[in-house]
Amino acid sequence: LREGNRAGLLVFGEKMTALYPGSGKKHLHRIDRTLAQAVTGRNITLDYLSYFSYRLFPRQSIIFMISSLGPRDLPAYSRLASEGYQVILLSPDPIDHTAKAMPTDAVHSLAYRAAKLERSVRLGRLLELGVQVIDWPTDRSLNDILQGTLIPGPLGHQRRVSG
Repeated sequence: LREGNRAGLLVFGEKMTALYPGSGKKHLHRIDRTLAQAVTGRNITLDYLSYFSYRLFPRQSIIFMISSLGPRDLPAYSRLASEGYQVILLSPDPIDHTAKAMPTDAVHSLAYRAAKLERSVRLGRLLELGVQVIDWPTDRSLNDILQGTLIPGPLGHQRRVSG
C-alpha cells in the first residue's frame, strides 16, 4: 500500500470479514483495524474462497495467507495456484507451539515426530503446487521471520523458507 499498490483482505475467524481492494493510508488503517479485531473461531475451510468474485482478488493477484494449514486446505491452494494466483503462505507451526506444554515421554516424542512429518509433507505438497511457504516457528517474532524472507517471484516460483 505504501508503494501505491491495492490490497484487499479476507479474514476467516470468529466472523468472516472482507475488505475490497483499495489503496492509500485510510485503507491501510482499515486493514490494520480489521486485523487487530480478528478473533479465531470455528475452522472454516478455504473452499469458501470460491464464492468470492474475481473482483475481490483478480487473477494474477498475490494472495498472502496466514494459516496453520489444515488437512482439508490443500485442494483450495491447488485451485488458487491453478487459476493464476501467486500464493504465499505464512504458516505458524502449531505443533512446536503445542509441544511446549506436553510431557517429554516416549509416547509424546513419537507423536511429535509423526505430526512434524505430516506437516512437512503438507508443506512440501504446497511447494509442488507453486505456493511460496514461510514456515513460522512461533517462538520467533513475525518481524524476524519476514525480514528478508518475503521475496515474491514470478508466478509458479517455488520457495520454502524455514524460520
